Amino acid sequence: MRLKGANIRASGEVEAAFAPRAASPSAKSDPQVRRFAQICGVSARGAPKKRAFSRLLLLQRSKTLRAGSSLSEALPVKQPRAFRCGAGPCGDESGEVGMQQMKKMLGLALLASAAAMGVSGVAHAEGAASGNVALTSNYVWRGQTQSDGEFAVQGGFDYVAPMFYAGTWASTVDDFGIGASSELDLYAGFTPTLGPVTLDLGVIGYFYPNANVDSDFVELKVGAGITPIEPLTIKVSAYASNDYLATGGDSLFLEANVGYTISDAFSISGGYGNFDQDTLGNYDTWNIGGTFTYAGFGFDLRYHDTEGLGLDEEFSFTIKRSL
Repeated sequence: MRLKGANIRASGEVEAAFAPRAASPSAKSDPQVRRFAQICGVSARGAPKKRAFSRLLLLQRSKTLRAGSSLSEALPVKQPRAFRCGAGPCGDESGEVGMQQMKKMLGLALLASAAAMGVSGVAHAEGAASGNVALTSNYVWRGQTQSDGEFAVQGGFDYVAPMFYAGTWASTVDDFGIGASSELDLYAGFTPTLGPVTLDLGVIGYFYPNANVDSDFVELKVGAGITPIEPLTIKVSAYASNDYLATGGDSLFLEANVGYTISDAFSISGGYGNFDQDTLGNYDTWNIGGTFTYAGFGFDLRYHDTEGLGLDEEFSFTIKRSL
């Protein structure tokens, strides 16, 4: 099965690392053991499921285990939450799961509050609503394909007012081994200015409506941008979550972006970032590309690469139209 630009096979080394201890004859009926097995991606009897590593791959979101990769190459210093739970089940159903739900609800509350306060604050200010649709040859997120290197259909709606924005965006995605077919993002934020610097204080929610494993999570965003000279823009951003992919683990993505407008029809841009997670460690990613605008359409050709995952580089060509 080809996922995230890389083939995955359950090597003996990986199977040995992820196999649980022998279960008792009554383990199958124990709800805590079933919960542990669900998180770890194995059956309650200890035998790997047909898609035994889909949960692990989901934790990384981009399926970084490749055919032929050793466990040490695929798993950096840190381990998934499920394997830091000790010898027994990973907490009881009501405790740990309840805490994860509380974290998610808190994130959603922040998202809703930001949107509500923004709408209230700009009720008397002039704002603009817009939409967009796009077709891309490869949906790449933070250096890793989210569509298995295949085409994806995307689109969204935005509302922008002085010092506030809110919107939604969606894309088709790979199934990630959990039945996912789409991603839905909701976001809102404030953009105050400090002299020549424009701040971006926002909240982003990532949702997978059709997935059969809970994977939704929320990130807080803090960014700052400046235009030192008219054609040049520079922006740095930080994205943080305390429940990445509903695993209960922390994540932090730091990114710097540069854009340069050559003409009204053509611009170039690039970015460099570091993604640190409590699931499988951290990696660096970068991208560079150009965007050409003609007859109301935007054509973007971009190169993406990573360091620390052992994955191949990715290319994407996107055609976008504003509505």
